[in-house]
Amino acid sequence: MLRVATATAPSCEDRVAVRKIPGGVAVIVADGDAARRVVELAQRGMSAHGFDALSARAHVNLLCEIDRDLRSGDASAVSLTVWQRHIWGASVGDCSALVAHERGLDDLTENRIRWSRIGTGNARPVPFERGEWDGCVVMASGNLVGNVGPAAVRRVVFEGDIERAARRLVQRMGASQGEQTPDVTVATVRWADR
Repeated sequence: MLRVATATAPSCEDRVAVRKIPGGVAVIVADGDAARRVVELAQRGMSAHGFDALSARAHVNLLCEIDRDLRSGDASAVSLTVWQRHIWGASVGDCSALVAHERGLDDLTENRIRWSRIGTGNARPVPFERGEWDGCVVMASGNLVGNVGPAAVRRVVFEGDIERAARRLVQRMGASQGEQTPDVTVATVRWADR
């Protein structure tokens, strides 16, 4: 069974949504003044008949549809599905998704286009896919690795349960930016047997 934890800094405009699917979970994290609306539209799109959660292309299409439908504001986002031992997703802007494991970190969104934003009418979501994986999926509404550092991310993820890890990563992100109230949302996903 998958376990999911989320943490959002107080007074933060960033948003996260989790949708359980048979055998897995779909998660979206959004950052920006339109983050709330992006997450609402994503939840609607993921619930629609015909959304293939097990396809990176479906996540790209979802983010493109949101880009067309968003009436005001802009946001970056990362949307993914974890199903059994596979991951499919897409990102636009600076939101990130990583797999933290004993050997290091794999940045699933390393090819993202950071300047691209949803709500501009020309968002350019970048798909990603990962086969067999082990460890913990970490999603963040900002540049988590750049601000906290890869070793610190791994250490926090593996020093306790994923709920605590999500909260600690939000705190670390704020501390790295010199903020008492950071502007970040984090989601962590891990198999319960790990």
